[in-house]
Amino acid sequence: RARAIASAINSRFPRGPGDRKPTAIPRNEERIEINIPRRHQGDPVEFAQLLLHTRVTPGAAQEWAVRYVRALREQPELTQELAWRLRALGEAALPQVRTLYDYAEAAPRFAALEIGAAMGDPLAGPALLDIAQRGPDSLRLRAIELLGKLDPDPQINQALLDLLDDEALDVRVTAYEALLARGDVRIHSTPVENTFRLDVVPAKETMIYITQQGTPRVVVFGNEPALKRPLFIAAWNDRLMLTADSPDDAVRLFYRDAATGRTTTTTVSPRLDELAYFLAHTPTPESPEPGLGLSYSMVVGALHAIWREGGYDGAFVAEQDKLAAEILRASEGASPPARPEGNERQTEDQPPATQPPAARPEGG
Repeated sequence: RARAIASAINSRFPRGPGDRKPTAIPRNEERIEINIPRRHQGDPVEFAQLLLHTRVTPGAAQEWAVRYVRALREQPELTQELAWRLRALGEAALPQVRTLYDYAEAAPRFAALEIGAAMGDPLAGPALLDIAQRGPDSLRLRAIELLGKLDPDPQINQALLDLLDDEALDVRVTAYEALLARGDVRIHSTPVENTFRLDVVPAKETMIYITQQGTPRVVVFGNEPALKRPLFIAAWNDRLMLTADSPDDAVRLFYRDAATGRTTTTTVSPRLDELAYFLAHTPTPESPEPGLGLSYSMVVGALHAIWREGGYDGAFVAEQDKLAAEILRASEGASPPARPEGNERQTEDQPPATQPPAARPEGG
């Protein structure tokens, strides 16, 4: 029995480049050693689901695909289970799965598109694009996420770029994340002090997005994301100040370190991305350009303080704001969240969403 099961698993997940062992090795009649193939090591949970739903009894995959697709149409309450079973069949299931790409009912159609996207089927792209651009609010974000997983396609990338200017906050952020996943060269990403990445995103309107999922990031949206001038910003009990007397005046920065008392007075770029880099950068012989050497959390706190004081026209968005928008969108009958002018501007004693509720975002 163990040998038959191992044979079925190895047939579905054959040994590939970089795999030192077969996927399944029978050790005795009751025990099988499982080795995750290299191509699945990025998501072992997904591989476990595929393994659990792999058929180990004889039978043509195409025939089972016909049965599962028929069940998807007739029993939508079993969509999740049937989707895993179809994915576990592999590419042999695609001809049947594709018959649902334009199906009238949303649940079977979207399940099929998710399966197709997971298998890298380029034919899923046009339907997902249609949903991402014009579909029901409850499905748009997931469609955008799936587009991020498909193979290179200029049409998909251009559509995602257009969605960076969508009315809905969560759509814009999800489109950025999909473009980042696709490696689009128009998302300029710079490592900063080995602590976070600074991403610059082309968009009509300015927005700063803060995320700490995986690699912490400060994401600056905007074609010309700049401070407003004239300008007067005083934060952290006047330890951080930014001033400019006229629209053409240079932006002057004053900063006093709370721990050492050392002060810095200099001019800085009005561009938000360049300002964020200056706040974080620590000058070294190899990289001597000036900077304050602030931590990631302090940079976030400084940018939030600048936004709170009206230092730029646009939004300041943290992951919690995106999550809240997604929850609203998922609510039955909810309309898409309006384009924010930033969440309502917080008062001096309210921290940004990425900070603990009791703490003010003051520098160290």
